[in-house]
Amino acid sequence: FRDGFLVNIYELNVQIDESLMPAVADEIEKLLPELGKAFGSGATFSDLTEVTSGNVMGFKTDSTYEMEGTPFKATMYFLFNGDIQYQLTFQAAEDRWSELEPSFKQVIDSFTVTGAGGE
Repeated sequence: FRDGFLVNIYELNVQIDESLMPAVADEIEKLLPELGKAFGSGATFSDLTEVTSGNVMGFKTDSTYEMEGTPFKATMYFLFNGDIQYQLTFQAAEDRWSELEPSFKQVIDSFTVTGAGGE
């Protein structure tokens, strides 16, 4: 199956700081249905929650969906450092999630950014 994680990095046209985070959350909420289509069928998302990972701030959401008839779970992080967005997606078949979740947690807990974005 497609267990693992993916990191996407985007350069934005604006510097994101704490004052813009409510507007950023609104934009992410609008994008989630489109992102869900890429996962598989029946994607649902939890409410966004604020997170800090290392020296970046942002949001996370949990998702469930089906891929080729197999139930999957995912956690997506949308992290910002100045004009750089980091989107980290961790996914696993539901029956393997508890086995892989500690590795996913280790990745996000150690995620830091140096020399980019607002620095």
